[in-house]
Amino acid sequence: MKQTKSRGFTLIEVLIVVVIISLLTGLALSSYGNYIRKARRADAKADLLELAQLIERNYTESNSFLVDAAGNAYALEYTTSPQSGRVFYNLRFAAGQPTATTYTILAVPAGAQTDDVRCMTLGLDHTGLRTESGSGTVAECW
Repeated sequence: MKQTKSRGFTLIEVLIVVVIISLLTGLALSSYGNYIRKARRADAKADLLELAQLIERNYTESNSFLVDAAGNAYALEYTTSPQSGRVFYNLRFAAGQPTATTYTILAVPAGAQTDDVRCMTLGLDHTGLRTESGSGTVAECW
């Protein structure tokens, strides 16, 4: 009787393939999460820059960051980023701001964006100085 050699995969081979696929999936999900956080951060930075332009425009009309042209207390045009849907950043003035001649606006992470420990709260002031409160650097976050 002729004995034929069995064809197929051993349990060890299957386990090795499963481990490799698991590692690749873990890396892909991690990279995707970082990409999403960076995209949300980019939206918040764009919103901060747009708000700064609106604040500066108001200053040219009222000669103060505190009030608008009608003499009312100045308020930000919008306070969330993005402006509709799920909120990932809350936009606000820093404590004690604005003054007649200065302002600092902040983008404070909210919801899922609080996982972005590298670049937490982003800030922008009247001189264009950019700040961040996470473990990263201003150059990395801005």
